[in-house]
Amino acid sequence: MLFAWIFLGERISRRQIAAIAAAFAGVALVAKPGFANVDSFALAMGLLGGVAAGGAYACIRKLGVYGMEGAFIVFFFSAFSCLMSIPFMIRDFVPMTPAQVWVMIGAGVSAAAGQFGITAAYRYAAPNSIAVFDYTNIVFTAALGFLFFGQIPDVWSAIGFIVIVAAVVVMAKSKREGK
Repeated sequence: MLFAWIFLGERISRRQIAAIAAAFAGVALVAKPGFANVDSFALAMGLLGGVAAGGAYACIRKLGVYGMEGAFIVFFFSAFSCLMSIPFMIRDFVPMTPAQVWVMIGAGVSAAAGQFGITAAYRYAAPNSIAVFDYTNIVFTAALGFLFFGQIPDVWSAIGFIVIVAAVVVMAKSKREGK
């Protein structure tokens, strides 16, 4: 929403700002208050990635306003990501097992579907309408971690999930009411 406001001149309501702040607070709770026992570099990179994604989504919105096709946008995003991966693959190359290849193919297909979906969303709707919903990724990641890896969230994470979902509900309600 911040990048949409800066670069696209889109308006942000106080309720939207509050919902985003609440969702970010939920993320902080999932990351653990005080950030004890958290890899600071990984956390900083995650936050930096979120900021960069916000800028990218504002750019996708602008490209959509200019009539740029979603597939064209996704192609360049994917090509850039692949090119940036090459040095790391060369430096730390380890052949994959057939099972790992199938998992990577599944991850790639899922990521492509998700990228087409998020690109379509940001091409046709204002970022301030969509941004808070992106925080639900954390909730889904935790659910998948529980289902597939037996990871049990602690009480702070559970509170964070509740805060994130509440922020999404507030945002959805404010959109319906036109606020």
